[in-house]
This record gives sequence, structure tokens and C-alpha cells, in this order.
Amino acid sequence: MGDFAFRSEPMSYLQLMMDRDAAHATVEEIAKLGCMHFVDSDSNTLKTAFQRPWSNEVRLCTDLLRQLRLFRAISSALNLEIDTEATIPASERMELIDLQATFAEMERELNEVGGRQRVM
Repeated sequence: MGDFAFRSEPMSYLQLMMDRDAAHATVEEIAKLGCMHFVDSDSNTLKTAFQRPWSNEVRLCTDLLRQLRLFRAISSALNLEIDTEATIPASERMELIDLQATFAEMERELNEVGGRQRVM
């Protein structure tokens, strides 16, 4: 129990083993329940953090966060209102790679608007 000794509710430690192809969808569905805490138990100590299978996705998420911060800064500078309450229905959610392409296009458009604003 070590790490969970100070939790307010009883917990159980479970190990799920599944095919790599099904892992993403399975973990996403379990996460929607909001009743689990995930612990990475990858015991492959021969690989560095940058050699693990998900490291590219982590880098992609870091880049997406950078773009979101940029969007907020540019929007603020242009006095554009940001709808922080907006949500995306589960049926319309994107894969990370699609989100990256959408953000890249939005970043290009915002930079163009900012450039036009400076010219005026």
C-alpha cells in the first residue's frame, strides 16, 4: 500500500495487461470513469525516458501546450476573448497528430492577424 497510505478512501492496486494496440482506447475509457490512478510500471530499465514508446507523444503534448500559451498571449495582445468554458464532445475528439495540424494552422493564422495588426 505504501504510496496510497494517506488516501481518504480504500484503494486496491491492480495490474492490467493488454495488447499495445488496445491500450490507448482501454485506458481512455477507464479514465472517463474518473476512479483510477495510473502508475507507470514499465520495468524496462535499459531504456531511457526518451527511448520509451510514448516519448514522442509527450513531446507532442509539450509542443501543443506551448502553442496554447502562444494562442493565449496573442489573443490577449489583440484583445480577443477566449471561451474557457468551451468543451469538445467526445464524438468530435481528435487524435494528437490531427490536433497538432489544427494548432499549426491556427498559429499561422494568428501570426498573420498579429502581423496585420502591427502594420495598421
